[in-house]
Amino acid sequence: MWSNAMRICKGYLPNKLSVLQEEYEKEAAKKGSRGVAQAGEWEQSGEYARAVECYLKVKDSTTDPLMEKCWMTAAEKAVDVIHAVGPRLTQLRKYSDAAELYLSLDLIKEAIDAFIEGEEWNKAKSGQGAGSKV
Repeated sequence: MWSNAMRICKGYLPNKLSVLQEEYEKEAAKKGSRGVAQAGEWEQSGEYARAVECYLKVKDSTTDPLMEKCWMTAAEKAVDVIHAVGPRLTQLRKYSDAAELYLSLDLIKEAIDAFIEGEEWNKAKSGQGAGSKV
C-alpha cells in the first residue's frame, strides 16, 4: 500500500513526497522487518541516503541478527553513496572535497586521483597522510 501511495505521490504531487516518505519511515521503523523492506525499496529506487537512514532506524531487539544485518547493509550503502558522490564533486571541480570524502573511507587511489585532477600536487604526492598505503 505504501509503495503505491509513494509512486502515485511521486507522479502527481512530487512536492509532498518527502512528507509521505517521512511518515512511512516512522511507521516502518516501529515494525522492524517492514523497515528493512522499506530500506530495500529505497535501495532499488536509488535513494541510498534514505535507505541508510531506514536501515539505521530499525529497532527490533528480538532479532539481533536482523539489526546486525541492517547496520552492515547501511554501512555498505554509505560506501555506495561515496562512490556516487565523489565523481559528481569532481565534475563540479570540488576536487579537494571529493578527495577528502574518499580519504574518509581510506580510498587512497581515488583521493590521489581527485587531488591530481585538481592539480593539488603536494596533496597528491603525500596522499594527504596516506603514507605507505600509496
